[in-house]
Amino acid sequence: TSTEPTFEEIIVSGDMAIVRVIWTTHLRGMPADARRRLRDMQIWRKVGGRWEFFRGVHYPLRDPA
Repeated sequence: TSTEPTFEEIIVSGDMAIVRVIWTTHLRGMPADARRRLRDMQIWRKVGGRWEFFRGVHYPLRDPA
């Protein structure tokens, strides 16, 4: 199993950041075109000079019919 990120957008403003990413997972033992895709939106905040994950939401991304 392998998972690859595709970053769509990163927005930084002061000590907050929003990251939009699509995670594509290829499942071992499945046909080459079998994959799971999730869209993810993450909110990060800078605390003490370090970026920390704050909140996030993800949901399945459907391929166009």
